[in-house]
Amino acid sequence: MKTQGEFVTLETKWLITLLDTYINEAGIGLPASFSYEKLYEAGKKHSVLPIIFQELYKIDPDWTRGSRESLDLFKKAYISAVYLSSLQDFAVEELGDKLAEQGIGYIPVKGCVLKQLYPEPELRTMSDIDILIQEKDRLKTDEILKNLGYERQGLGSNVWTYKKGMVTFEIHVNLAGGKYWNDVDYIGYFSEIFDKSHSVGDKTQRRLSLEDHFLFLCFHLAKHLCSTGAGIRMILDIALYIKHYDGQMDWQYIWSEADKLQLKEFIETMLFICQGWFHVKTSASVKDLDPGTLAVFEEYVLSGGVFGFERDDSIRRLRKGIRKKGSNRSLLVKLRALLYLAFPDRSHMKDFLPELEKHPVLLPAAWVKRWYLGIRNKERVRRSLENFNENVDAAKGQWELLKRIGL
Repeated sequence: MKTQGEFVTLETKWLITLLDTYINEAGIGLPASFSYEKLYEAGKKHSVLPIIFQELYKIDPDWTRGSRESLDLFKKAYISAVYLSSLQDFAVEELGDKLAEQGIGYIPVKGCVLKQLYPEPELRTMSDIDILIQEKDRLKTDEILKNLGYERQGLGSNVWTYKKGMVTFEIHVNLAGGKYWNDVDYIGYFSEIFDKSHSVGDKTQRRLSLEDHFLFLCFHLAKHLCSTGAGIRMILDIALYIKHYDGQMDWQYIWSEADKLQLKEFIETMLFICQGWFHVKTSASVKDLDPGTLAVFEEYVLSGGVFGFERDDSIRRLRKGIRKKGSNRSLLVKLRALLYLAFPDRSHMKDFLPELEKHPVLLPAAWVKRWYLGIRNKERVRRSLENFNENVDAAKGQWELLKRIGL
């Protein structure tokens, strides 16, 4: 198992540097000791390979520093990204036309909006297309997608997922769902965001205000950092958003809403990160991080990949056993974490059994279903528990880091 700091290598450092040169269109030369193969692995982990390939090709068009095999891998990732982007763009237009025919309002969010901020939108990869609709239009939208040849995947409560070939839609009726790291009612807050949107174009597409979309992006980043983790790409998205819209946003409104969401300190910290990594200037206030915290944050982001799944999952699960008040002796942390693993609360279990939304009494049945799935996926459970004893200190370290960045 890798130790603290082993993920911050020359190649991962240059991953950030190359993304910085990409969004700022700055020239740069590569260091003497450098591995294209290791950079490929880092770029793949963070889903930024097409951008990295383009920047490398500008610097070294003859590919003198890398092998033919590495060139082929980078090219394949680049071509695949461009091809998938074209499929996704067509799918969004197609679905938008059908929703408009039925008079259904919809709001594209996250990747399919953010990609337009990139110098080459097709290089901003995304695994799925996120669309927000109203609850009253869910069944109509379900029928439309099925008629278009999409198959619904799973039984999620807040988000229904549809797949056809290489294209996946996630259809949301709320941009928040589940239990979060504090007592803020994010579900209630974001349940009103559709009504605050405005119409665009001649279809039924709607758009969030610059401020509301920014607040949601920051919430979404915070959610992932507090759960499995978030990679470089999510922070790059925030940086590009600031680069494009800083002067157009009402920061007084943002800070007022951020106070309600208990995200002001976190947003100020992320603005500092964006300035440091990607040289993005902002008129808003920022919160400086001390060098030690910055180094730990960098390791946390780099080690986990785009959604944190590259990191040992037992650390995240152990964090569930840490309390703000009371004893956090290692044994108690492990016991609490195991109890939560076996008996999650209702908000977590709604994705396993959507009927819990209206019938809380079914929670024990949801636990039984979870245990059954655990027995069927014994290897995943084993991986989640195999380093439980060794990772308590790492879990406490992550918990302290999240506190220091405002979460």
